[in-house]
Amino acid sequence: MLERQRGVLQAARARQGERPKDRRSRMELVNSFMIQHAIQRMEESKAVGTTVMIQSSFIPPPYPPSTAPLKELTKTFIEDLKLETHHRGNYLLVRSITPPNKMTAVMAIVVDERGDAMMLQICQQDIKNDRPTTSVIKQDDVFVVKEPYFKVMADGEYGLRIDHVSDLIRVEARDEKLPAQWGSRVVDVEKTANDWKQEGNDAMKRQQYWIAIERQAIVPH
Repeated sequence: MLERQRGVLQAARARQGERPKDRRSRMELVNSFMIQHAIQRMEESKAVGTTVMIQSSFIPPPYPPSTAPLKELTKTFIEDLKLETHHRGNYLLVRSITPPNKMTAVMAIVVDERGDAMMLQICQQDIKNDRPTTSVIKQDDVFVVKEPYFKVMADGEYGLRIDHVSDLIRVEARDEKLPAQWGSRVVDVEKTANDWKQEGNDAMKRQQYWIAIERQAIVPH
């Protein structure tokens, strides 16, 4: 297995700058992901020690986080991404269309505004057994990926890899960047500042940090 993956890595390096023409369809990616998600959940539900699963990932050379202001970046789309490339000067707007899965990273299938799908890997996450992956990403979450890194994964498929949490910006329901087809910008105006604050505090206790940040942002200062 290691020899096969070494070959995949060497082939990936040779394809740097290529726009792949063999990306899998949205349906294929979702179906494959959901099968793996179901297998993972079954394995986790079994008694400890009954099964040994080997998980591997290609660790890229160290690279700096994106420090460019979002307003200085230009929107790009999945079909325009080049392999083994950090797309400096660009950003990608995506929505998660699957629940998250935890392997060597927190993973989900995302789509862009044109409907093209891709695997998203959020790495460097200290996900403990008592902390759900939904505290990192949930189905239907919308994100801006700053200067996205597009790569060949260990299984030979393609994916977006994020190693710096600051490269991922969640788009809230009331944000003007949220496309109309992806959700409503309506905010419950009947709630008081204390209501929003309490929801934020409750979300913190549940380790739902994105929700906590969103609720705190609504509270008038």
